[in-house]
Amino acid sequence: MNSELGYRKLILDYSHTNIKESMRMNFWEGKTRTCSKCKIEYPESTYFFASGGSNKFHHYCKLCEDAPSFGWGIKYNKQLNENKMHYCKTCDRILPLNNLYFNKTNGRCNKNGYSSNCKECLGLESGFGIANINSSVEIERKDGYKICSACLIEFPDDPRYFFNRNDRENGSTTCKKCKGFKTGIKRLNKVLKPFLPLGYKYCNPCGRLLKEDEIGSNGMCDDCTKPRRQEYNQRPEVKERLRLASQKRRNLEKKVKCDLTVGDIDKIFLFFENQCAYCGLTQEHHFILFDENLHCEHIHPLIDGGFFIFGNIIPSCRSCNASKGTKNLFDFYDYSEKFTYEKLKK
Repeated sequence: MNSELGYRKLILDYSHTNIKESMRMNFWEGKTRTCSKCKIEYPESTYFFASGGSNKFHHYCKLCEDAPSFGWGIKYNKQLNENKMHYCKTCDRILPLNNLYFNKTNGRCNKNGYSSNCKECLGLESGFGIANINSSVEIERKDGYKICSACLIEFPDDPRYFFNRNDRENGSTTCKKCKGFKTGIKRLNKVLKPFLPLGYKYCNPCGRLLKEDEIGSNGMCDDCTKPRRQEYNQRPEVKERLRLASQKRRNLEKKVKCDLTVGDIDKIFLFFENQCAYCGLTQEHHFILFDENLHCEHIHPLIDGGFFIFGNIIPSCRSCNASKGTKNLFDFYDYSEKFTYEKLKK
């Protein structure tokens, strides 16, 4: 049960791992026996092989004897069925006894009216599920809640989790998360406009109520905008386009020759393995530290007549670019401790 979101997982143990022994013992009311090897107490008629000795059972449980199957047996299912649960002997799981997890039968083989194996173990392509799940009388639902037909999770039946569909009696049967949308109301400020305090707006991604000046024109706060902008700027084609645009603006201001393309800058940065040519700081760490890409450093400064051409452009971090300033390359080599001789030769 997730108290924060208010939904519960209908599948008790969806994975194929074995359910905990403590949970199994909660259903058992018969005789138990302690394994001589693992010292764990198990139901004797289902976890121990029959023996001809005085005790009628082996000293070791089936698990310690490395048995290929150490399931519970038919006897145990009778008690489970009384609690509206059923044990699938193939995947070794306890699941609710209804047609969401088990196929209905004519009752000749199983008196409970369901198959011995769950739908997943029967190889059904649809796996667990049932048509018209929210109108089925066999599936219990809390008042005001609806079950998603895709993930089988019970959510509150409101616009935060489901889209409203006029062509269906109960609205959309698939939750927003399964449809590819984050849980929440789309276009919050339009839907909840009558309830908004004066001068406040909602951030669409995170749903926080903030002052209007804290929400950008994109409908997002700074905390949501920054990671999205970083992710966008990290794309290779965007990084080179931003570098070239920045340099062209500078060159136009200074009327400097510029004949490099995006592909040329990409080759230069690849030659230096996308690291600062002076200190070796990588592009990824530079973005984390300064929230921007590596700079296009001019070996011969623009102020001294340098051009934006091959042979005069190398990648540099913000710190090294600022430290070098208008210094000569060899003067900066003597000045900087991080600028090693190996980097100078390169």
